[in-house]
Amino acid sequence: MGTQFRSKTMPPILLGPANNPDFHQLDITILDRDIFSMPFDNGTTGQYIIDLLESRNIQNYIILVDNVPKTNTTPLYVSSENKAILDLIKENDRFKTTSIFTKMCPNRNITTRKQRFNMYVKSIQDYLEELELQSLKLPISGMFKRVAKHKINIALPSNAVIKFGLNSSLTFAKIYEAIFEKLCKVYGHRFIPTADKYRLRIIDSKFEIKDDQQVFQDCPEMIAALEKQVRNPESIVFKLCMESKPSKFIKTIIQDAKELDLSLPELTLETQSLYLSMSQNRHIVETLRNEKITECPLLARMRISSTDPPLYTCTKTQIALKCELRAGITDVVVTGASIQCRYDISADKAIVQLIAKIEKHQKINIGRDPSEFVLLLQGTDEVIAGDTPLVQFMCVRQFLVSNQPVMNVMLAEKSQIIDSIKNKELAVTPMQEPNKNDFIPSIKASTTNSLCIPNLLLTTPMSILIRGFKHFPAKVENVGITVAIINGTQTICDPITLPVQKGGAKYILVNQPITFQISPRVLPHSARLSISVFDYDQRTNYMKKPKKKKDNGNIASLNFPMFTHDGWLNMGTTSRKMWNKHYLDYFLTTAQSNESGAIVAIFDLPVFRFPVYHTVAEIQPSANRMSMHLSTEEIARLETFENLDALGVLSPEDKTLIWNNRAKFKQNERMLPLVLQSLDYTSPVQVAEIPYILNEWAEISPTDALTLLDPKFADRDVRKYAVEHLEAFNDNEIMLYMLQLVQALKFELYDDSPLAHFLLRRGLAEPKFLGHQLFWQLMSEAHISQIRQRFSAVLVNFIYGIGSYWKELKTGYRFTQKLVELNNDLCKLSHTEATEQFKVRLKDVEIPEEFHLPMDPRLVVDAFILEDCKVMNSKKKPFWLTFHNAAPFSTEPVKTMFKVGDDLRQDQLTLQIMKVMEHLWRQNQLDLRMNCYGVLPTGFNQGFIEVVPNSITEQVLQQEEGRWTGVFKPNIMNDFLAKNNSTAVTLNIAKENFLLSSAGYAVSSCVIGLADRHPGNIMVQRDGHFFHIDFGHFLGNFKKKLGYQREDAPFHFSPACAEALGGVGSEQYKRFEDTSANAYNILRRNANLLMSMMLLMLGTGIPELQKPEDIIYMKNMLNLGVSEEEAATIFKKYIQMSLDSTKTTVNNWIHNLVVS
Repeated sequence: MGTQFRSKTMPPILLGPANNPDFHQLDITILDRDIFSMPFDNGTTGQYIIDLLESRNIQNYIILVDNVPKTNTTPLYVSSENKAILDLIKENDRFKTTSIFTKMCPNRNITTRKQRFNMYVKSIQDYLEELELQSLKLPISGMFKRVAKHKINIALPSNAVIKFGLNSSLTFAKIYEAIFEKLCKVYGHRFIPTADKYRLRIIDSKFEIKDDQQVFQDCPEMIAALEKQVRNPESIVFKLCMESKPSKFIKTIIQDAKELDLSLPELTLETQSLYLSMSQNRHIVETLRNEKITECPLLARMRISSTDPPLYTCTKTQIALKCELRAGITDVVVTGASIQCRYDISADKAIVQLIAKIEKHQKINIGRDPSEFVLLLQGTDEVIAGDTPLVQFMCVRQFLVSNQPVMNVMLAEKSQIIDSIKNKELAVTPMQEPNKNDFIPSIKASTTNSLCIPNLLLTTPMSILIRGFKHFPAKVENVGITVAIINGTQTICDPITLPVQKGGAKYILVNQPITFQISPRVLPHSARLSISVFDYDQRTNYMKKPKKKKDNGNIASLNFPMFTHDGWLNMGTTSRKMWNKHYLDYFLTTAQSNESGAIVAIFDLPVFRFPVYHTVAEIQPSANRMSMHLSTEEIARLETFENLDALGVLSPEDKTLIWNNRAKFKQNERMLPLVLQSLDYTSPVQVAEIPYILNEWAEISPTDALTLLDPKFADRDVRKYAVEHLEAFNDNEIMLYMLQLVQALKFELYDDSPLAHFLLRRGLAEPKFLGHQLFWQLMSEAHISQIRQRFSAVLVNFIYGIGSYWKELKTGYRFTQKLVELNNDLCKLSHTEATEQFKVRLKDVEIPEEFHLPMDPRLVVDAFILEDCKVMNSKKKPFWLTFHNAAPFSTEPVKTMFKVGDDLRQDQLTLQIMKVMEHLWRQNQLDLRMNCYGVLPTGFNQGFIEVVPNSITEQVLQQEEGRWTGVFKPNIMNDFLAKNNSTAVTLNIAKENFLLSSAGYAVSSCVIGLADRHPGNIMVQRDGHFFHIDFGHFLGNFKKKLGYQREDAPFHFSPACAEALGGVGSEQYKRFEDTSANAYNILRRNANLLMSMMLLMLGTGIPELQKPEDIIYMKNMLNLGVSEEEAATIFKKYIQMSLDSTKTTVNNWIHNLVVS
């Protein structure tokens, strides 16, 4: 390049309004390196360009123009007297006074609309060299053969860029060896992938070198790329890929992904790091699990927990066991025996008592040692055996908190069960784990001996060049772009928004530099670049008067990590596919879009001479012990923070106050999230304090740790700390909070995260129940584009190590897909036609022997009971399925519903929140006997729904009393309970069940804000259990008709319910009020947990749960600002409001008329 050509960095030139028809746009390329944009019209002359360049100290230059870049250009003006060039330029001086418009576009016919034009500024010396080369007419390949040494830029797998001296006369194998030596010098050690794994590629090209012994200059594709590099020395044309031959592991997971219709991520260094670390986890877990099961095979079918809280609410000390004998135990036909035993004796002792009673009362000598037998939970394959206390078996605990009088079990031979386990669970040889050498190791920086640069040394402002967008929708005329750097759920500097003029129908050329007021020095490792495009006109109208979301002008958005998972600063030109209909979305992952026709954003990140790695500032460990002198007002303000709820918002002044006084709160575990929210993540010193804060803080509970998985906490140390504290959860608690844990995977910046490893380990350690739930929870959302590849990667790694359970899960998936296909076909028919074909088609759906239903892995079925299966009469034609129970001596069939076409995730979430509420009540010695039935989404808008036996809707009870008048009859609940409970004892039990479950659903539905309550989704069982179904609306989203809100009651509580409690004012009614108030206050004490759980679900896409403000209804209904006595009074008022609601009565009456 000409040494006399000098250019200062030009500040960005912002365009005028995008809808101004008077302006065209000019893109000025300087030195083939910097591109700047400016508006111009008919009155803009060449002197404006000359003044603009020379004001920025640009000298000895020539201005050229052509509408097609990289072809023959036409010189317009030269800044110094050079006869060779002046001869080529006609009227050089007139350029200063001539309109740019006429120079750029002499054909006026195409200027009736806004246009974009290109202008080039080169040094005179460079231009003369180009003219000389052109005069030689030397073929480009010949030129590169004569000049063998060239400087090229290579993008590395770590997304850094290095300069490399390429000798084009060498073979690619030799070039790879030279690159290896270069990388060793740059990174300071030889612990990097060896040269045999290198592949030199051309960016944005599918061309691949097949033979490493080929000479570079003999490859036309590579020579053409080299020509492009030489013409533009600062561009990045080449990239280095690191590849290895696909291992058996890779081939297996690709096949597994295909069978489950999954989509694996590209095999990058990060993905390989994930696979390698998960392989190591699998090996550890598999070894321990196999050792345990080999030593005691029965554990494979046991569900035990020794860490669950005591059963405070259980009034039983004795268990009534009714036992059937499995065939073959005796030669005599024996039906079985019943015993009463304490719940704290071991399973083996209970078996001894059973055998003793059989021998005594049946006059039979079994003649075998009781240790040769086990108990099976009737209707399932779940085992109860060994010296474990009965109360530690989950099925026994569930029986104890239920109101069932008898627990049905079966006595079976231990040897037969062990043989069955050996032939199934232990029959599959564990998959061979991949060798470490099968993966490309991540590139690490040596901080002591390398040429790499720590980001703390880079203080220049962060500048990003937005080049343009491809595949842009033609219908959008005026486009806006917003660029931001975000961390968690906040921007860490002011976003920059600019309007641009649209070029062709499918491409927008921007070439606009964006300079942020922060430097790489202050970027946290979790920082992301966010680029969004929007319809400028539509968004302007939307901001004036917000309309529905579909009218807000959002076109597409992407998030891109500023650093790789190994800590390298991303550099160079990048093209990424954007996600449609998003705008500055903090919940978007950094994955590329896989949507068809996705817009492609092309942008340049700063390139530095050597790779840049993220490092942490060094601080004094005592720094976080700083304390400030406080005023009386500040002391009072600090005290209020200790009661701030999960939806509370901190002002900048609040954050400063909390951070400066963080040492005061070290013993308050609830303050940790607020302290972590209060630090400045653009301050390296404050970020460096995070490990010290976490280490010195009071121990937090695993439920408090859930809060730290919120997307606002993006720091790696914080999220790792949260996962470490989740280890205190037992398996049942993990299953209880599985929804939130899986959702939190979406908020991880990288696929390889501590949370992903935690879920994999715990799922593999207990595959029958916890692993089963993890699989289906991941599968239920694996269709969602933004997280499809991440969930797919976790799934295939999970099933690779799950052994024999993989066959069971695969069979379950195939079974659900057959049902989906059948439903899709039947939905095209009338209900009558669908009913006629249903049972015929159902015969073709294969059920293997000992098929474990996805709904409950304990249930084993082997056939449909076709006469009891039916298509239900509704638009989406859900299936009522009845199966033959394959468990020995089972007399009850297995019933379930399968539904397609509705998003069941909201029902699942509602029921899960209710189960958590029930768990909290039981921890506080209150059992409200809620019947939270099961819902299992198995994919996109599909899943199973548990059928609750012996139940009826309030609608049916009302209509039995008369279509017009049934809703006004107060005795329907009382009559139903009396009809189905003929003795005083069973009737009293049913009324107790009704009182407690009504209180539970009153409080839970009030706090959750269940809407669209009507007699069709209120149910009661014969034994008195009251419950709700069908949770299509919640969080106070009450339905409206023509602006009229049809519901005004806080929850459903009808006069019939009050009458079943003895009527208003009765002792039972007062007890119902007091019980409800007590339950309400327990939830208020745990408000942060409930709201945090809802906050973690914001990324699901559930329409009524999109932003934190949607949860305000729950917060308001908890009335957190009052005492418990005041809250009890408030809830009793809610009861009265619900009972007195005229709207509820009218709505129920209309509903019954319509559905009848």
